[in-house]
Amino acid sequence: QLGQYSLGEQIGAGGMGEVYLAEHQLLKRPCAIKLIRPSRAADPLALARFEREVKATAQLSHWNSVEIFDYGRTDDGTFYYVMEYLPGMSIGEIVRRFGPMSPDRVVYLLRQTCQALREAHEADLLHRDIYSLGAVAYFMLCGRPPFDGERPLEVLISHARDEAVPPSQIVDGIPADLEHVVMRCL
Repeated sequence: QLGQYSLGEQIGAGGMGEVYLAEHQLLKRPCAIKLIRPSRAADPLALARFEREVKATAQLSHWNSVEIFDYGRTDDGTFYYVMEYLPGMSIGEIVRRFGPMSPDRVVYLLRQTCQALREAHEADLLHRDIYSLGAVAYFMLCGRPPFDGERPLEVLISHARDEAVPPSQIVDGIPADLEHVVMRCL
């Protein structure tokens, strides 16, 4: 229980915290709640970053950006924000289930993402989006991430040190201009 929200299963995690599926008790409306990691809550810089993130995100209005409903701090000092929950399959689930996407579908999805990112960037909300966009595009096109490894540290080092194998060397039919954009992002 988090205030007026009943927390359910964890649906995501990142550098700042975890995201849970939840429901507003009175409205019976599903939502997603991001909680700042307790280890980060003692760090004033992390808290300031979290607060900037939620305030900037709440200003976004593009239909491909998540909507923020609420923000606060619990009695025990846990910071959180509440956003709309969008049911459906993630890109990862789609690719695992159906395999790599066609270049046309990838471009269609990337355009929508870029429009939302543009608004976020204009609001000074930058979150490693250029690079992340390239990694997601690579995954959609190839059915695998640009770098793989048995240990997370191994993958992290590869991202920083190595150049990804061009998508056209993994999957046939990737247009050169699309590959150039993806590789430039990476």
